[in-house]
Amino acid sequence: MPSLDILSKVDLQMLDNAVNVVKREIENRYDLRGTNSTVELDKKALTIKLSTEDLMKLDAIVDILLERSGKQKVDVRSYDLKEEPVPSGKTLYRIIKVKQGIERETAKKIVKAIKDSGLKVQPQIMDDLIRVNGKKMERPAGGDGPLPPTGFRAAVAVREHEELRHGPQAAEAPRMPQLRADAPH
Repeated sequence: MPSLDILSKVDLQMLDNAVNVVKREIENRYDLRGTNSTVELDKKALTIKLSTEDLMKLDAIVDILLERSGKQKVDVRSYDLKEEPVPSGKTLYRIIKVKQGIERETAKKIVKAIKDSGLKVQPQIMDDLIRVNGKKMERPAGGDGPLPPTGFRAAVAVREHEELRHGPQAAEAPRMPQLRADAPH
C-alpha cells in the first residue's frame, strides 16, 4: 500500500546562504554601513539573532532577511516573528526562531482536512510529520497542498500515481531513439 509523508523542513544550507547574503547586504547598504548591526545563525538551536542600534534599523534588517530568504527559497512562514526586540545597553536584539516540523495543532487541522476531503486514505500524525496511507494515492484537483511529499515512499506514490493516470510508460524515463546503421541519413 503506497504512502507519503507530509512534513515541513527548512533546508539548513539555504538558510545559511540567506543569512550570509543578509550579512553582505548589511555591510554594503548605505543606511546600515558602519553600524553595529549583526546577523548570527545558530544551526543547533535553529535561531537567528539580529542586533543593531535602533528599532528602525532592526526593522530594516528583518525586511532584508525576509526578502533574501524568499529569494533563496526558504519559506518565510517558517520564521517565528512573535518575539519582540529586547534592549541590551546601546543595542537592540531580536531572536527569530526557525520552525522545523509540523506543530501538533497544525497537524490536526491537516489530518481533519484530509479526512473531510472524502479521499480513501488514512492519515497518521507521527511526531513532526504526517504519514498518509491508501490503496490509490490521488492529489486533490486545484488543491494547493499544505506541504510537498518527501521520501522514498512519496516517490513510489508519485510513480504509481503517474502509472495510473498515463499508463506504465509515463513513469519511465524517456529513452533516446536507436539509430540503425542501414537507416538513411
